[in-house]
Amino acid sequence: MAALHGFRRESTNAIERAQAAMALSEEQGFLFHLELGRFTQSAFATERATADGIDRFRHLLAQSGPLAGLSIYRGWLAEACLEARQFDKAGAALSEAFATVDGKGERIWEAELYRLRCELKSADSVAAEDDFRRAMEVARSQDARSLELRATTSLARLLDKQGHRDEARAMLADIYNWFTEGFDTADLKDAKALLEELSA
Repeated sequence: MAALHGFRRESTNAIERAQAAMALSEEQGFLFHLELGRFTQSAFATERATADGIDRFRHLLAQSGPLAGLSIYRGWLAEACLEARQFDKAGAALSEAFATVDGKGERIWEAELYRLRCELKSADSVAAEDDFRRAMEVARSQDARSLELRATTSLARLLDKQGHRDEARAMLADIYNWFTEGFDTADLKDAKALLEELSA
């Protein structure tokens, strides 16, 4: 459940669930779940986008053994590095995440990794646009509508900056209108706010 809250960008709930899982895992000797709890807690801690928070998370990941979902945690690390404007570390984390995708066929977070790589390339709008569209394609091929919405929202922002407001609005409205519930989630709130801005 902690990771699910993380996917929904609900940091407080993710941390609370991770702490509860860690307490139970320590009590019962579930070392695997204890490690996952530590990853999630580090990924969403208040200080996650500080130098200390990033170093702590990187150290935890470096100490981990073979682990399912490692591309997700490396993606979360890259996101924290981007927030902290530590672009070299963000690039390194994304390279490691894509290596996990390619090496283990772990594609669950692939679309989001492309989206994050776009954010890293934001100075090069052409390269960024290509990766945003790739993120959307991957998400669509996996029926991962939430990740498709997230990538489309990011692309719509870029298109708006490029002066393509009508295309941005139409593209975002199409995926936004697919949803029939979950309008209290961060991604749908962001998409709605951007749609209102693009329609003004």
